[in-house]
Amino acid sequence: MPQPNDPAMNDDPKNQAWKNRRTLAERLGWPAGALEACEEVEQEHPEWHISYSAGGGQTWIRAGFYAKRKAAWRPEPAPYGANTDELVAAIQAWQAPPTYGIRLIRTDGMDLTENQSFPTLSGIEEISELIGCSREAAEEVARLDSFPAPVLTLAQGSVWLASDIENWIKTRRQDPTTR
Repeated sequence: MPQPNDPAMNDDPKNQAWKNRRTLAERLGWPAGALEACEEVEQEHPEWHISYSAGGGQTWIRAGFYAKRKAAWRPEPAPYGANTDELVAAIQAWQAPPTYGIRLIRTDGMDLTENQSFPTLSGIEEISELIGCSREAAEEVARLDSFPAPVLTLAQGSVWLASDIENWIKTRRQDPTTR
């Protein structure tokens, strides 16, 4: 079984994200080849979610290809390319925005901000992607006693360390009877 971030999941017809992107491309009338181009770039850069826009919207004004980091913990500028070659160049040139004095200390006192860099966090949306389920199912999973405790709860919801979630998933895959 492929892991949630495994590039092979991008072309698995049983994967919900695969089905959703195909539906989106069909409903929005993406030009011929745009869907396949998105999937190809995402195979090469699995840490990015690649999409096409016809442009004219408030967020994606120009027609072309856009990329969003799957593990982004805050809004970030989306790399853009009028074609996939430009998008790949933009992804390769992309640099993470700096963090400004943010420190994350767990309730057990462990400082998680190693060398002033912010750890990767996951919310319900990221958990649903990692597990490969709907947002509602991810919320149910997050309520399990065995699920890691959130490191922070905000007005918009809880956040967890991505590493804690990945470790929890690994233990469940080793023993499928564990809930």
